[in-house]
Amino acid sequence: MASKKKSNTSCKKADQETSCLLLAHELASLRGQFHDITTRYQANVEATLVACVNSLSAKDSEDLLCGEKSRREWQTLIKAVQEVKLKPQKGRLKDIRRIDALVADIAEQLGLS
Repeated sequence: MASKKKSNTSCKKADQETSCLLLAHELASLRGQFHDITTRYQANVEATLVACVNSLSAKDSEDLLCGEKSRREWQTLIKAVQEVKLKPQKGRLKDIRRIDALVADIAEQLGLS
């Protein structure tokens, strides 16, 4: 009887160790996927930012003020960028959401999306 208990305990420990190793492997895989996703997401947002900057830089300043947007609309966009509240040192998802929403809004208003 005592040897069966020892055997069961050994099996449970082996199963637990196997489960721990499997979970560690899966978490390492998830970490890699997370990195790939965040890298791609960053590249997408940066590409939109670059497209906005290029679009604005390619136009004459006279066209910007006299074009489809009024001076007030341009000032509203500028103010929105200046007033976005970010805390990069905290690495918060809500900061990323704010940037993403702002960039998407500006790109849409510039006719880029």
